[in-house]
Amino acid sequence: MNRINPHQAPLPFPTFDALGRLSSAATSGSSNFPAWGLAWTDDRYGNRTAQSISSGCQSPMTCPTNSVTIDATTNRISGSGATYEANGNMTSDGVNSLAYDAENHLISSSGIAGTIDCDGGGIHSLTRTGRRKRG
Repeated sequence: MNRINPHQAPLPFPTFDALGRLSSAATSGSSNFPAWGLAWTDDRYGNRTAQSISSGCQSPMTCPTNSVTIDATTNRISGSGATYEANGNMTSDGVNSLAYDAENHLISSSGIAGTIDCDGGGIHSLTRTGRRKRG
């Protein structure tokens, strides 16, 4: 089995829209790493509504694509199994179940549990299937 050294992979070249949001990223590829390119679409509120392949991503490589519909009244994802609680936090994305603490910080997601550091600055550690990672 060949090991991939991420430090030898070509770095993606990003582009940004007029508001400074990431709109695409692509690599030129190399003999060890295939070229790929992805593009993203955001609505006027900054919600990411689509991800598409802009270049490369040919077999055997697989690049993910997706699109969602945002409800103009609630500014939430609609029609994809997404559910929300009273505070507006997403509790399911149609695949994963999400849970939040009293300050609306994400604390777990389907098999991944995390603890929040004391000042609410983000996930301090993650536990997944018996493995502990420091973040």
